[in-house]
Amino acid sequence: MNQEKEFLDEISESNLERSNIVITDDVFDPDFLEIYPNSKVIWQNVGDKEHTVTSDDNFFSSQIIRPGETFEHTFNDPGEFGYHCEAHLETSGKIKVNELIENNGVE
Repeated sequence: MNQEKEFLDEISESNLERSNIVITDDVFDPDFLEIYPNSKVIWQNVGDKEHTVTSDDNFFSSQIIRPGETFEHTFNDPGEFGYHCEAHLETSGKIKVNELIENNGVE
């Protein structure tokens, strides 16, 4: 196995983890998150109201997330993904999925 593949495998196992976003009654916290492909984002509703997590382009969407519940989505591809709560349109956020840059023999 070459060093490049070992490096990418190591990143995928250790650094591409879960990221958490807390939903309160009027915000996603944080409202902007940068991650890498194959990372999982978990939204947790800690507020008193029901919410959704719906991407602006309908790429992903949760069911209603009741207080104390969570929603998970794994982002496989690079890009920027805006999202909002269907019940509270002013509650919004963005996920930026950065590209993995391969080390082409440069050390």
